[in-house]
Amino acid sequence: MLANLTSNQLEFLTTTNQDRRLDVLLEPAGDPTIGLAQVGFETTDACLAEDRIRARAIRALKPKLRAAIPNCDAAGLADRLETIADPSRTKPLPQCLASAGYLRGRRIGVLGAILELVAEHPELDIAWISTTSLALRFDHRENWSEVIGKARKTVQHQMEVSGAMTAPGFLITYLTGYLDQRIGRFRLQFRGIAGGEKLKCIREPNTLTHNAERPQSGLKFTPHRIWDLPRQISGIMPNFLPEVVVSSGNKGTAIQRMSEPYHSIYLIWLSQRALADLWVASGLFYLNGRLAISECYDGKFKRGGPDRRRPAPFRARDLVSRAPELKERTRVFPGI
Repeated sequence: MLANLTSNQLEFLTTTNQDRRLDVLLEPAGDPTIGLAQVGFETTDACLAEDRIRARAIRALKPKLRAAIPNCDAAGLADRLETIADPSRTKPLPQCLASAGYLRGRRIGVLGAILELVAEHPELDIAWISTTSLALRFDHRENWSEVIGKARKTVQHQMEVSGAMTAPGFLITYLTGYLDQRIGRFRLQFRGIAGGEKLKCIREPNTLTHNAERPQSGLKFTPHRIWDLPRQISGIMPNFLPEVVVSSGNKGTAIQRMSEPYHSIYLIWLSQRALADLWVASGLFYLNGRLAISECYDGKFKRGGPDRRRPAPFRARDLVSRAPELKERTRVFPGI
């Protein structure tokens, strides 16, 4: 079954090791608006500046468009973003998935906890995974409220029929989105990491089916090799809203910052979601501010449970150890 990670638990996920914090591991990139090509980690100042930009754009939405967006409180969201971006603010950041500043903190906490989980289990084969479906698209006119539930049910069904749901190991994915310029709608994509037998089931879905069922039509888990663990993991939970742009002559696509008013519409949609809505996990549970693999505490783990020794810090030569035959330079999480 899927792990029940609540929004409060995801709020408190963190890493106690400085060498697991992405803002320490990666040199600051400065501006989060440069998007998927960034090579570092966004700074606090850049995120707060981005929140002020977002607030101004949301306030500038035309009244007719605001009225067409379900449950839209554009003024309230803009006020919240300006409060978060206020340099004189003394209170903790309020929960707001539309805020670059808020998301930065959760990227450090949740992704750092995943890095720590991986470091505790070097015996597991791991890989990035991604999946999407033509059905996982929406806009302010259609599928606005239903798309999250549909996405979670689709992934759950895929895991059940492939055998990944009950297999040992772990899987954790984040639901992120982008604007597909070709159809003028937002498309959702799960990005995450899997390890152990769960990963084997994802790699071999046709031979490891459950109850003779076939995987969900139109949905496919795609595993990707890990080139650079801390640098690529940033792409699981991006702090940037991309748009897929079709080049002239239909000869290819490129990625750019999502254009307005789509950027603001997507932020309004995000602001209506809870953190737990966007995460899907299996084989994991929350344990005192960190993530733990269920089998390690059920007495079923093949390798005899977690290594209780203090994990060694990440070293440059260790970061690509899961894919030693790859000699290309590292890049961000495999893209859209």
